[in-house]
Amino acid sequence: MNSASSSTRQPTHLAGLDSRQGRVLLLFGLLAVEFWWFRRTHTTDDLRNRVVWWAPLFLMIPHAAQWGTAVLGTCLALDWPLWKQRGARLAKSPPTWTTVVVALGVHGLTFLAFSATTSFLLERDHEGTLWAWIGPLPWALFGLGMAGSWLLALSTPAELRRAGAALKGNLARGLAFGTALALVAAYVTTHWPYWEVLNRGTLELSHLLLRPVLSEQVYLPDEYILGPPEFPVVLTRSCSGYQGLSLFLVFFTAFLVIERRRLRFPNALLLLPLGALAAWMLNGLRVALLVLVGHWYSKEVAVDGFHKSAGWAFSLVVALGAVAVATRSGAFARSKAEPRDGSTVNPTAAYLGPLLALVGTGLLAGAFLVSPEPAVPLQLLVACGVLFAFRTEYGAWLRRPSFRALVLGALAAAVWIALHREAPDTHPLAWQERYPPAFLGSWWVARVALSCLVTPVAEELAFRGFLLRRLSHADFESVDPRRTSWFAVVVSSIAFGLLHPNWIAGTVTGVAFGLAYRQRGRVADAIGAHVAANVGVAGYAAASGSWWVWL
Repeated sequence: MNSASSSTRQPTHLAGLDSRQGRVLLLFGLLAVEFWWFRRTHTTDDLRNRVVWWAPLFLMIPHAAQWGTAVLGTCLALDWPLWKQRGARLAKSPPTWTTVVVALGVHGLTFLAFSATTSFLLERDHEGTLWAWIGPLPWALFGLGMAGSWLLALSTPAELRRAGAALKGNLARGLAFGTALALVAAYVTTHWPYWEVLNRGTLELSHLLLRPVLSEQVYLPDEYILGPPEFPVVLTRSCSGYQGLSLFLVFFTAFLVIERRRLRFPNALLLLPLGALAAWMLNGLRVALLVLVGHWYSKEVAVDGFHKSAGWAFSLVVALGAVAVATRSGAFARSKAEPRDGSTVNPTAAYLGPLLALVGTGLLAGAFLVSPEPAVPLQLLVACGVLFAFRTEYGAWLRRPSFRALVLGALAAAVWIALHREAPDTHPLAWQERYPPAFLGSWWVARVALSCLVTPVAEELAFRGFLLRRLSHADFESVDPRRTSWFAVVVSSIAFGLLHPNWIAGTVTGVAFGLAYRQRGRVADAIGAHVAANVGVAGYAAASGSWWVWL
């Protein structure tokens, strides 16, 4: 009788996530916190003048995050279905709670030993001692023990072995291609070999665009200088367009790999050089506009605003344009995303449109303002306009959120505040000194409405309503949110975190919103949790004066 009752007993749930999947997410949360703590407490600056053989290896630690991201991203892109399958099996094969407790205890001890050994090696001079020879050995052993104990808390040894056997080919390819991608990106960023060729072309193109509108122009090709006499601009390597070109190539190559079953090859490969050419030509337009902004409007805005933001805006235009052409043109796409029955709107546009409106308006405002904050009322109007245009496409998602969702939102606010304790060098409200009280009153109203209402709707439609389900199936609207995998929750939350300056805080809060979504399969719950979190953070900022936590 006891056996029968235990076999039919259902797992407990928290926000739609059973205890096994909750354990997995907690383990990944622990990993994120440890990573944050490690980066916060250790620096390799003191190693630059050390004469020990392992110093160059440790100096590469700050770049480990970028390298790891490139490798993991490549692995996922090469065989996402396999990772989903193995991840689900790992979650469904939990070790006993005794094993979990012991493994986490060992993990905590090895993490402390790993951190202490790292501090010892980085902060002391070991030249001429035994540590100069064997320093990395105990450090590596503690690191392996930390990783191994974490894996033993994740799943059973048998399932881990099966996952390793199934993924070893993918991991090998991802390690090779991801490492190559990271090395190429690092080389291009610091030693782009053809930047002078690109810079010369950018200079010529910008000069050609400026000739009809500037009656008098300084043009010194050998010194890469052009512009009006009162505002001459010097084109450095970063102005050559290689960054936007490289970003497009990396982004669109990843898109081609992920959507390879949906695209026609080799036709789709033609968009790579065409997009790269468009990115480079728009960079020439960017330089010309930079000159005109400084000449006609404001030198300060041109240098501190347009110069920093316009490149991202143009890169976004090229990337989204290439994706639109690839997915909508019969020459490049095998199948197109079809609107729902009775609708003429592409469902992807309905879910991503409000967020793209927010991001695009912010980038555009940043290009013409020293600080983009004064454009908050404009962002609010544009985002509300897009939401209104798609109002019939969202279905019955405007429902009352559950109490659990609001609790998750409150917990997310607490995590966010805890991870934003340090004040920035520049106060976030310093820009307000330039504006009259009448404008600032309307700005505060718009800022509260944007942060506490519109932004949660836009971001939850994009990251939970679209991306979380899109990671499960191409036809994302057919996916029941309650059946999405924990793996999709984590990946979509990481993407959400990367949208924020503190990506760890963003990722953790994204997980909370994902859990709220999975609880009943209603995006209203994710929006409710997000609203509760933002209201809590805003209230804390107003009460404490810690405006950097919110703004």
